[in-house]
Amino acid sequence: MKAVTVLRLAKDHELSADILPEVYLKCQAIREFDYPWAAHTFERQLTEVRLAWSDKYLYVHQWAKDSWIVAKETKAKGKVYEDDCLEIFVSPDSSGSYFGWEINANGVLLEYLAQGWGEGPVEYKHFDYHWKSAAQSKMRRHDAGFVVEVRIPWAKDFGKNPKRGDSWRATFNRIDLDRQGRTSLSTWSGLAPGSPVWFHQPEGFGQIVFG
Repeated sequence: MKAVTVLRLAKDHELSADILPEVYLKCQAIREFDYPWAAHTFERQLTEVRLAWSDKYLYVHQWAKDSWIVAKETKAKGKVYEDDCLEIFVSPDSSGSYFGWEINANGVLLEYLAQGWGEGPVEYKHFDYHWKSAAQSKMRRHDAGFVVEVRIPWAKDFGKNPKRGDSWRATFNRIDLDRQGRTSLSTWSGLAPGSPVWFHQPEGFGQIVFG
């Protein structure tokens, strides 16, 4: 199982969505994204994730190097997964349920609580799209792509705070469209090449360890 250490911050900071803010310099970087599905692998562009935490928030900084940005959705809770999009899935306990945040290159957020699933196409009945996150996010486009930075409040979104040494299950995903409209799918999850073509497979999530 993949694992990454989440850096403990001395104090909270405002979101900037810069490519690499100073506050994240000492964070362990996730760059080893897998492309489990050959039919959805047309280009491999760098995706980098860094994590930090404080008494109040989980911070997630995602940088997507992108030579051709596609983003059409502008409506909150819209179909951001049809655009260039970055995703965060976090499961704070062993129930198998997890929270999802998906943000496209327009900065539009789709959030939900996933409480069950089956094989094959996503079973939308298991996804609570009425759930409203209290997370703050910021997206900025750069010459080399785009950055999404999110801070998620422990109390309001998860209902609990981690302690040093705790580990939660989580993963990070990317949907990347090229000039021909073809979709490349990459993920931090350890998913088998023959697995269903969707990111919602919590058995493949990695661990985020609070240092």
